[in-house]
Amino acid sequence: MRVEVMQYYGLTNPLAQAGYYETETHKQLTKDIRAAVLEGRLIALCGLSVAGKL
Repeated sequence: MRVEVMQYYGLTNPLAQAGYYETETHKQLTKDIRAAVLEGRLIALCGLSVAGKL
């Protein structure tokens, strides 16, 4: 990432080294999606492009 951009936004580490903060809501959502898939239900993951819908 360009140094100027990092300085402008006050970033100290490259985004490639950013961590992931999982809340209780995220954990429950993961459980719900996993259960739906195992039941053979049809699910759709929707969101902005490049929003991490893995």
